[in-house]
Amino acid sequence: MPAQDFRKFRVDRIAGIQMTEESFRPRRVPMLRDFVAILNAGVSETSRMILSSQ
Repeated sequence: MPAQDFRKFRVDRIAGIQMTEESFRPRRVPMLRDFVAILNAGVSETSRMILSSQ
């Protein structure tokens, strides 16, 4: 099972790619909310990122 954490990838360092049937679509909104919460942790109120459906 892969690590359940957020990653940043440098495109210039990707050596290969393999297509799979796995999709992140069903999890994308909860994943984005978790990521934003991590970014906002310990940040002042004026610097917070806010998600909006608009």
